[in-house]
Amino acid sequence: MLWARRLGLALSLSITVSCAVSTPPIIRPLPSLQTIPSQVLPSVPMRFNLPDGSSLVARVWARPDPRQIILAVHGFNDYSKAFESLAQFLSADSGATTYAYDQRGFGANPQPGIWTSSDQLVADLRNIATQLRERHPGLPLTVVGESMGGALVLIAAAESPGLVADQIILQAPAVWGAQSMPWYQRISLKFMNAVAPEMTFTGRGPQALGITPTDDLEVLRNLGRDPLFIKATRVGSLAGVTEPDGTSPESSPSTTSAQPGSLWAARQHHPASTCVRLAYTPKRQ
Repeated sequence: MLWARRLGLALSLSITVSCAVSTPPIIRPLPSLQTIPSQVLPSVPMRFNLPDGSSLVARVWARPDPRQIILAVHGFNDYSKAFESLAQFLSADSGATTYAYDQRGFGANPQPGIWTSSDQLVADLRNIATQLRERHPGLPLTVVGESMGGALVLIAAAESPGLVADQIILQAPAVWGAQSMPWYQRISLKFMNAVAPEMTFTGRGPQALGITPTDDLEVLRNLGRDPLFIKATRVGSLAGVTEPDGTSPESSPSTTSAQPGSLWAARQHHPASTCVRLAYTPKRQ
C-alpha cells in the first residue's frame, strides 16, 4: 500500500503521461518521502453532512495558510487514514490542506462492509467536493482517488453533471470490472451473491500460495492491527463493486468524449499494467 500512496506524489511533479505505442511515456523519479519534516501535521476528526441526512466520518490535515486543497477518496475496504503519509508530504511540499472521508459502508461509518451503490458513492463525492469548493473559495481543488476511489472519481468527472475540481489524479484506478472477468467468474459471483451474499472471503487463501498485497511488513502489521480496515469481504460487496453499472468505468462512452484537460491515470494493481491518458474539463458549480 505504501507504493500506492507514493504514486499520489505526482501531484507536485507536473508529469504528463502518454500511452502511444511508438512513444513510451517518460516517468520522472518521485521525490522520497524522507523529505517529510519531523514535525507531523496532526489530522483532526470531522464530518461531512449530506443532503439525505447522512453524516460521513472524515479527517482533515489542515494548514493555517493552505495554497491548495486536496480531497482524497480511498479504495475498497480501506478508509480515510490511508492518506496519512500523502497528506504529510503534500502539506510540507505543496502547502496543501488535505481532506479524506470514509465512504458509506467503510471505515467508522455505520454498517461497515455492507455495499450501498456506486450511484450513491458518486453522489457523495460530488457533494463533498462542492462543499470544499464553497469552504475554500479561490483555492485550487484537486481530487485524488485510489483504486475503487479512483474509479468513482473518474465516473463523477466523466458523466454529467461532472465533478467540481481543478484537476484530478487517479492512483491505480479500479477500471477492471465485471465485463473484464472471464465468464465463469461472472457466473460464479452472480450465483454466490444470489445464494450466500453474507459469505465472506479473506486474504488467507492467497497468502497460503505465497501471494501477499505488499512486501512492506510494517504496512502489513499496521493493517492487521487496524480494526477499521475491512479484512473479510462479503460476497454482496464484491458483486456490488464489480457490477456492470457499478464503479468500473470501462464501458462508459463519456470517458472518450471529454474535452482536453488534465487527468493522469495509471493502472498499477494488475500485472498487465497499462497506462491511460484521459481528457477532463472540470466544471464549476
